[in-house]
Amino acid sequence: MSKPGFTIFLFFCFLSGIFAQSKGNFQWVLPLQSNVQVFGSTSPGEFPIREGKQVFLVNASGERKALPYDSMAFEQGKFWRVWKNDLQGMYHLEKGEIVAPLFDYIQSATTAENNWAYLIQNYGMYAVINDRNLLLLPYQKAAYARFTLLRDTILGYLKHDVYNFVNADLLFVSRQGANLKNVSIPATPAAEFQRISANQYVFSSLKNGKTRRDTFAAAEKFVDNVALVRRDTLWGYFRSDGTWLLPPRYQAATVFDTMGYAVVKSRGKYGVIKKDGTFQVPAQWAFLKPAFPGFFEYKENGKIGIIDQQGKTIIPAGNFSGFKTAGLQCITAKSADSLLIFRLDGTPLDIKGVVDCTAGAYQNNFGVCIGNRYSRKWGVLQPDGQWSIEPTAGGRFQERKYFYIAEAVPNPCCLIGGFNTGVSQPGKQLLFDTSGKLLLDQTVDDFFVVPGKPYLLYKKDGKWGLIASADVHIQASFDEAKVVGADWIFVRKADQWGVLKWSK
Repeated sequence: MSKPGFTIFLFFCFLSGIFAQSKGNFQWVLPLQSNVQVFGSTSPGEFPIREGKQVFLVNASGERKALPYDSMAFEQGKFWRVWKNDLQGMYHLEKGEIVAPLFDYIQSATTAENNWAYLIQNYGMYAVINDRNLLLLPYQKAAYARFTLLRDTILGYLKHDVYNFVNADLLFVSRQGANLKNVSIPATPAAEFQRISANQYVFSSLKNGKTRRDTFAAAEKFVDNVALVRRDTLWGYFRSDGTWLLPPRYQAATVFDTMGYAVVKSRGKYGVIKKDGTFQVPAQWAFLKPAFPGFFEYKENGKIGIIDQQGKTIIPAGNFSGFKTAGLQCITAKSADSLLIFRLDGTPLDIKGVVDCTAGAYQNNFGVCIGNRYSRKWGVLQPDGQWSIEPTAGGRFQERKYFYIAEAVPNPCCLIGGFNTGVSQPGKQLLFDTSGKLLLDQTVDDFFVVPGKPYLLYKKDGKWGLIASADVHIQASFDEAKVVGADWIFVRKADQWGVLKWSK
């Protein structure tokens, strides 16, 4: 009989051989084993387990640290909330136990790594303590709010949270519990405007602990610390620090797009400006509005078209009903019951019968549907008009950041992306990467795509597997698999639990 340690060694060697050439892999941190329970939330570098009655914190290298608690859960940074006998405390990865588990509830007052103040609750009453368990703010019925950590010695707070923050000034307490006055702090802008009435929006910011107010007739949300606001009848751009990017001077305006362009109306005409206020496209258009970042819809003689940020015509005005992006290098124009496809330089693609497209927001390729309401088939198109996947997928078709998922319903029979389904298999899925390459030479029963991640979980014959590419793949053999955050994946086979981590 082989020894368990030698078996695990061979297991890791086998996995490292599989994934050595990949850009990322699934790293086994806790191999499948009995008598271990994985639980709770995880941090980017650690996860908790329970073996018998002993709780351990395990890092990405598999090293365990025994801790004297019944349970624990990640809070922020290096802070973990811990439980003992149903009471809560606070633990720090480097400093150890910060607050003993003595309270019904506890949370860090701020998100700062050097946080030293904690909101606690006992018997339905709230208080604030420091990292030495000294009571800074007495127990009260309402929770203290709007905490601000000043340097390493002062905590700003409100006695209770308020919806209308306009007239609320911060109070201050020292780390030793002394009440302080006239504390000088940097200006702290509010996250959003507050709507007081139909034509009154108030922006409030704190300076030296006192509230400063700015009132506008209209205001949009802050985007990249800039908000579109109106004073009287003119629009301008206001920074979140309470200063003007561009003072009110426009008859109409839009928010800046992700490329830093906005449409404004000046002297009765529309144009495009940059964030320094200079016109990129002169104000000479009777109608202009943002279409996509760096592209704008114009109207001419009742017909619409697209220009770019230089004012160059990309799609001449026509009888279109709308536009949308298709991948990173194409635009579609809705014309009657079909879509016309253009490259960003205005070159049309000779693809007939297109009725739908995916957004393709993350890559150049995008899904294209050809046909009519009675017979549709999906494929994946490159921006040069070549097919990565020929349009033969007649069922549901989905696009994700790193994957395409096609229902195994071929139209016509029997190939989808080079895979022979044999017969139509409604409810079964085929998995492709964004280049159109088939990841598995079989259909799957179900799948779970982790948003924004280059891997997914799939189910086949009642078992779960993991896949990132044709080469980075763990076969479907688990009874349960779940992503619990920070690329940790808990898996179970019968009564054995294991933990993997996706690493680049």
